[in-house]
Parts: sequence; C-alpha cells; structure tokens
Amino acid sequence: MNRLALLALASGLIACGGGTKTDTAASANPCGDNPCGDNPCGDNPCGGDAVETGVDWTSWQSWTQINSKAFVSKGHKKPWVNVYVLPEHAEAYKKGGEMPQGMAVVKSIHEEVEGVAGDVKTLTVMAKMGPDYDPENGNWYYAVISADGSEIKSEGKMEACLNCHGTGDDYLFASQVVGH
Repeated sequence: MNRLALLALASGLIACGGGTKTDTAASANPCGDNPCGDNPCGDNPCGGDAVETGVDWTSWQSWTQINSKAFVSKGHKKPWVNVYVLPEHAEAYKKGGEMPQGMAVVKSIHEEVEGVAGDVKTLTVMAKMGPDYDPENGNWYYAVISADGSEIKSEGKMEACLNCHGTGDDYLFASQVVGH
C-alpha cells in the first residue's frame, strides 16, 4: 500500500474513533457517504453511536418464532409481522416479566399481499443490554435492519421505539404476541 493510501486510511480511522466494528455482515465504509448503517462515528444522525450487541442478526430465521401465524401489529404503522427470539430465551419471553441480559427479539415486517403477510421487507429488533446501557429505559437497544439482517438502517436509544415500548412489560408486548 502506498504512503498516501496509508495516510488516508489512518485519517479515516482517527476521525471515527478507531473504526469500531458493528455486528452486521455488511462492510460498508463507516465514515463515507452513508451516515447510517455501520457508522461508528460519534455524531450518527441515524440514532446515536454504533452499538456492539453481540447478536448475529443475520441468523434470525433460525430463531424461535413466538407467534403461530403472522398478525397485524398495533404499532409500526400496522404491518403484518412475526416475532422471533433466540431459542434460549423463548420461555422467558413467553413467561413475561423482567427479561435477561442478552435477550434478543426480531419483529419481521412483511409486505401485505391480498390481505395476508407477504415477503419480509425489514426487521425491527431489540436487545437487552448491560445494566449501564440505558437504565432509565430498561437497557434495551433498538434497531431497524434490512430483511436479511446484514445492514443496520438506524439503531440505538431510538425515541420512536422508547415512546411505545415504554408501556410494555419490560418494554415488550409478550402477552399480546404469544396469543397469536
């Protein structure tokens, strides 16, 4: 690599605080034209600093589906949805109450096709973080992710998510989902 290329790379890493890795499969330039997604830079206009959740969102289709069939969500602009959790947390989700650290939830948002759920168009996700992440809001991380789980479109302590989920049981609506 030539000296100019190394200088450009070093400048980019310094500007972004070292190039923190996020948990997506995509490897987009975090400080380039896309200010969202994999942006580890401090002033992310798409929801705050990038957060390492430790969750492989790309594997969501192998998780435990909580509902028996797609249903129309009361939030998220009322789309057809399915809810998935990591297999080790399925019973905790079904039981309700305080969720364990590491709990991850995926709500697949589907296109509507002739009154039923069609293809997945995006994912909304939550992960229960450590006790110092956001104690005033249950330490939940929120994100909107591409349908395959590889691209984070927005993430963090998202007001739109907090405003609604703050009314749920530990920020979830498990009892409403389990019945579907």
